[in-house]
Formats: sequence, structure tokens, C-alpha cells
Amino acid sequence: MSRIRVVVVGGKAEAKEVLLHHSFRNTLHASYLAIYGDALNDSPCHSRLRKTTAEEVSEVLFVYRRCLYCNKGEADIRLLHHWNLSLFTQTSDHLFHEQFHNFMGHTFRISSLNYFPYMDYKRDRDEAGTTVTPSDCLDARLLSLFADRLNFSFDIREQPERSYGALTNGGFTGMVGQLQREETDLCLPMGPLSERVPVMEFQSAYKLDAITIVSLKPTLLPQHLSILRPFSPQNFPTPGFNKKPHTP
Repeated sequence: MSRIRVVVVGGKAEAKEVLLHHSFRNTLHASYLAIYGDALNDSPCHSRLRKTTAEEVSEVLFVYRRCLYCNKGEADIRLLHHWNLSLFTQTSDHLFHEQFHNFMGHTFRISSLNYFPYMDYKRDRDEAGTTVTPSDCLDARLLSLFADRLNFSFDIREQPERSYGALTNGGFTGMVGQLQREETDLCLPMGPLSERVPVMEFQSAYKLDAITIVSLKPTLLPQHLSILRPFSPQNFPTPGFNKKPHTP
């Protein structure tokens, strides 16, 4: 839902309740415009708010933003601006900030299957859905690189049914079904199929190589061998093949 912009206007008491509502769990850009009131008691920005006189009460507006990972990797709200509407000059940044530069230690849930060279791992236990330890493979290298650069961790588990998933009665089984039910955040490796596209967002992580292996296309048999084609090797017995073994 990265393209959707949500702006809610209301009283100060509802800011946190609204922005952290379950319906906004996948919404990247959500802001709340609150009429004057004390900042949320548990807001980390509360101590920076200036005191406001009684005459300015009706002219003050607080702007809060939903942030996906700012509370030690979990969702929370942040105070963006404290505006005095009686002033003609207002300085502010854009209300909708990109939030994917730092995941604040968030742990992503990943479902996976062995498919070398993209994913290769060792199962930690014999039970279904066990955690796995990745070996040296493409996906493990990419995850380690991204985790280091973007400050997140991950928990990889083998798909319990060891299935990519099939469409059954309007829902998917396997890894696709886990994503559809929001039981996992990512699954890998997975290829785009027409029936999967409506319920998944695919990201291409591998650079395609234009160089490939080719071979000569098979040609027709020579005409001078046409006289032999009606005959099979069985029609040409090997000497001694039909001889009966000697019985002592």
C-alpha cells in the first residue's frame, strides 16, 4: 500500500488509536491532524513541545505520522509538526516520508524451501516448520547484505508442507497461502505465476545474464540411410545370441 496516502482529522486523544489500528498495518503513508491539546503522554517528542497560551488554543495543530518500525522495530507514531495556524509562514518537510532506509532491528518472518543455488539450508530440527540455517547460496548472501545495510534481522523457517502453494477454493496453500494469511513477511525463492500475482508482490533480486549455452539443432537423417530405417536392431541378431546354453 505504498501508493496510498491516508490523512485523518480528529481530536488529540484518538491519534494513537487511529494510526495504530490494524487496518493500517500495511499502510506506509498515514498522517493524523489533531486539534490543540497536550501531546500524547508517551510520545517521545512530548518534551520538545513549547507551551501554548490560552489565546492560541484554537489556532494550534499537531501533525502525527504512523511509522512502521520506529518502536524498536515495531509500529508507533511520531510527532512531525506543531503548527500555529495564526502565523502566515509555516515551515515543514513533506508529510509523507520514505521509511525503508532503517528498519530499527525489525525481525522479518521468512518461509522458504530448498532450491539450490538460490536457497540452500540445513534443518535445525526434524519437526515440520522448523527453523533452518542457510548455507552459502544467493538468497542467504542477499539477506545478509540487506540486513546489515538496512538494520533488520530475519527468522527463516521451512514451509511446513514443503509446498509452494496451489489455488484451492479461492485461497492458496503452501508458501503463497502463508503470505496471503499474513503469517510470514517474505517467502523465497518464488517465481511469478498468473494466479499468484493478485495476492503477492514480486521483487526481482537476480541479474539476468545475456550469455547462454546453445547447440546445433538436430538435422534430418541422410537419404542414403533410408533403406535401413524400416529395420530395427532386433532384426539383426548377434552371432551366438540365439544359441541355447549347454546343459551338463
